[in-house]
Amino acid sequence: MRGLVMLQETPIIALKKYIIENNVASESELMSIDKKIDEVTKDAVEFADASPCPPRSQLLENVFADPKAKKASYAARDPITALKKYTIENNLASESELKVIDKKIDEVIDDALELADASPHPPRSQLLENVFT
Repeated sequence: MRGLVMLQETPIIALKKYIIENNVASESELMSIDKKIDEVTKDAVEFADASPCPPRSQLLENVFADPKAKKASYAARDPITALKKYTIENNLASESELKVIDKKIDEVIDDALELADASPHPPRSQLLENVFT
């Protein structure tokens, strides 16, 4: 049995370095985002812990639901849209600032996709390396 190879740098740390190095956001902005994510996550966990489990009939409704209605339901609960709304309502950023951030995110993703497309595939022998379960 092979031992696990520990990564020197997590993907999150690598992404944060990339964001700072490419002036997508400052370190203080990333820290502010991390703090907000921690707060929202804590609130979500507390809410989930306090909420009762839905009845079986409600669970089955999800299985037989109309896909279009389901998509609309998901769109109404989209966390990215909710975060943008929260950010604007609490004067953390303007809509134009969020559009600039969205554009920078799209650029980062496009750069990553170009790099991935240009990179050779790893050998099959590395297929299960750095896979954690």
